[in-house]
Amino acid sequence: MIKKYRKRPMVIEAVQWNGNNAIEIMLFIGKELKVSKPPHHMEFNENIPNTAYTIVIPTLNGDVIASKGEYIIKGVQGEFYPCKSDIFEATYELVEKEKDDKNNLMIKICPICKSITHYNSYFKAYMCLSSECTWMRRVN
Repeated sequence: MIKKYRKRPMVIEAVQWNGNNAIEIMLFIGKELKVSKPPHHMEFNENIPNTAYTIVIPTLNGDVIASKGEYIIKGVQGEFYPCKSDIFEATYELVEKEKDDKNNLMIKICPICKSITHYNSYFKAYMCLSSECTWMRRVN
């Protein structure tokens, strides 16, 4: 007999691969990853497909290539895997003002460049998301 099931509500961590945030994803996953991008002089060409920007994500089933625009998700067992953006956006919604164990907001403003920061649970630190800034503050 066929039965219907509903996905359990849970909060996950994810980062969207935008073609330029490889370091953020490496920090999120906690290891160095293989990245492929078009030559620098072609990066701003609007005709370059998202598949020209790839990052290799180690999953429980082996390495999987993620293209620009896909989300990298941390699963319930601490595993990582890519997810197409349309599937991700149909399945998940942003959790506004998610709290960490210290009752601090998970998203803050960088005191140096005024950009958005993100709490990285692997490093237990807030990190600036701006590519020009290296600000980081550890949370004990």
